[in-house]
Amino acid sequence: MKAKAVFFDIDNTLVRKSTGHKETFMEAIMDIFGFDAKINYSNYTGKVDKGILLDVLQLHGISEYEINAGIEDCLRRMREIYKLKAKQKLASTELIEGVNQTLDALKSRGMVLGLITGNVKVIAFEKLKLAGIIDVFSWGGFGDEGVNRSEVALKAMNRLKEKHNILASEAVVVGDTPTDIIAAKNAGSHAFGVSTGHFSNKELQDAGAEFVTSNIHDIVKVLK
Repeated sequence: MKAKAVFFDIDNTLVRKSTGHKETFMEAIMDIFGFDAKINYSNYTGKVDKGILLDVLQLHGISEYEINAGIEDCLRRMREIYKLKAKQKLASTELIEGVNQTLDALKSRGMVLGLITGNVKVIAFEKLKLAGIIDVFSWGGFGDEGVNRSEVALKAMNRLKEKHNILASEAVVVGDTPTDIIAAKNAGSHAFGVSTGHFSNKELQDAGAEFVTSNIHDIVKVLK
């Protein structure tokens, strides 16, 4: 497949075993909204931070008025908390095997690389810093820019056209959840699935992935 740009999800696509993110949610909600949120993070696989925050607040009976008044402050507080956790080594993550080789191979071909992630932008880059790949990425679509992944993917594709004059149809999105695949399709791009998270190759294929693998480095063989 010919492609000019490749976008990557972060959690369970580039990195795994991340810590500190759930605690960041809970502490920020306590600081801004004043209650102890119970978050089953496994229910939100593939979702984006702003959408998760909105859902948690609604489930706890916070009024629309209070949410609108406080959600941006809560996102700001999340950025502050996670940065502090990373600095104090209270947040961590681990690079998935094959990621460095994959990124090096794609860069050597001159491909544009970006992110489409559910993470708040600051948290996304802190995770990449912890994983040692912060220098590879500088832009994309992030989880504080929409309430679902399709909105985030569309923002990334609009930026791709503005920054590099590349169309969504010339881009591939790589992710580990059916939501990643569906969002990529909704944004007009191609979608590759990596079963390095909680979903199987079949589940990713059923969601519409054009290529699926359990080893991210395999995408290098498919892309031209």
